[in-house]
Amino acid sequence: MFEKIIDLIKKYDLINKIIELKKYNYNTIKGLYIKILKNIKTVIIISLIAILFLVPGIFLLIEVNATISQVSINYTELTLRPDENVELYATVLLSNNKQRNKVVWSSSNSDIVSVDEFGKITAHKKGTAEITAQAKHFDKYDTAVCTVNVKTEPTGYSIFLSAYTASTNDTVKVYVNTKPEDEVRNIIVYGIAPSGKPFPLQLSDRGYNFCAETGRWKVYAVIENSMGSYTGTQPNEIAYLDVYGEICDEGDDLQGIIEESSSYIFSELFGQ
Repeated sequence: MFEKIIDLIKKYDLINKIIELKKYNYNTIKGLYIKILKNIKTVIIISLIAILFLVPGIFLLIEVNATISQVSINYTELTLRPDENVELYATVLLSNNKQRNKVVWSSSNSDIVSVDEFGKITAHKKGTAEITAQAKHFDKYDTAVCTVNVKTEPTGYSIFLSAYTASTNDTVKVYVNTKPEDEVRNIIVYGIAPSGKPFPLQLSDRGYNFCAETGRWKVYAVIENSMGSYTGTQPNEIAYLDVYGEICDEGDDLQGIIEESSSYIFSELFGQ
């Protein structure tokens, strides 16, 4: 039996055929494996190309489509004196929640307020100017504005009276004309009595009291605004009033020589 099997193997050369079959299967499997590896390399290379080129392109597309949601400045309004400096900062918020800080600065009137490329403003003279921060994102623009007011304390006034000689029973009007370019918030009229005693002549319905002393009164004003005050010292800022008659007693219901209601006095003081 065993000999017959050996004869069959030899007759049909089964051993070599089995070896060839194994070799064929090995080569086939090896070839398929190599092809698969090559395909994997191709896939990896294509993926890398996509990562290197397509992904940044997607982000760029998102960035291009973003709009400017808001431009803001750390100040919306400022009041400065001439030669004062302030640093302005702008923030740009995009619709994709990203922030930018780069803007182009400009002034509506550089003679009043100038601004450099970094947002530093310098006040030069009285007036108002708008400082604009313009943001650009590709083809989209938006702006923010800071209004700068350049002011000083009042610089002077003129004063005159409706009469320069009066008795203690007379009424005399006082006119204080401020300069048009000055901001004025309050005017206080003072009288220096002949004895040298100062009297702040406050506005009231009863008016001013000049009957405390007779003789020559010195009348001047103090002009106030948000930046400071100015006290008259020039000849056109001082008026003199000669008062005669009976001196009023302390505690009497006094009627001053200068007597006007508050509303009227204000219109007179401001020249309206």
